[in-house]
Amino acid sequence: MFNTSEFDLDYSELNCPLQGFAPAFAKANSKAIVLVARNKSEVEAAGEEIKSINPEVKVLTEALDVRNQDSVQALFAKIKSEHGTVDVLVNNAGSGKSALPIKDVNPEDFWYDFVRNIF
Repeated sequence: MFNTSEFDLDYSELNCPLQGFAPAFAKANSKAIVLVARNKSEVEAAGEEIKSINPEVKVLTEALDVRNQDSVQALFAKIKSEHGTVDVLVNNAGSGKSALPIKDVNPEDFWYDFVRNIF
């Protein structure tokens, strides 16, 4: 079992990978952290935050849409060539665009969420 008591981790941060998981992994002295988001400026800012927490960690930031299979495959090829393997994957891509109850959901919003959350 991994003992986190030696690290100064704020578990209230862990609700968003770019703001919670990634800094926690940086504090735990991860070898490398790969951050992916659709918004380039946000993912780059998160990368800078990681470097400020732990300058020793290698940080790769990539702006892409995870629905684009070619982009995802290219990213994993890049990760494999630079780092060999991935030990932990936190997938937080998703959408909650469609509202509940289901009878009130716009079919286009439902399909958007389905494609985003399932595929």
